[in-house]
Amino acid sequence: MCVEEQWLTPQGIVIGTLLGIVLHVRFSPDDQQVAVCAGNKIYMLSAKNEAILAELDGHLAPVTAAEFCTWEKSMLISVSEDRTFKARKL
Repeated sequence: MCVEEQWLTPQGIVIGTLLGIVLHVRFSPDDQQVAVCAGNKIYMLSAKNEAILAELDGHLAPVTAAEFCTWEKSMLISVSEDRTFKARKL
């Protein structure tokens, strides 16, 4: 297998497919969940298996970033191209 072909084959565990164009990915502080920003939604995925735990919406344009709050582990803050941010409890 040439070097170029290696990059075409996913390595490791696939935890999310067919989510759309992904702009941002963030692991939770305990590495149990993954926030995936695709379009105007955030998909909360299990980091251990291919399972969508939640689908968060509310932004009117693509979500460009999401961060887990360091002092409140169940809080996620997201920002969007619609110039808004949202803070939500998971």
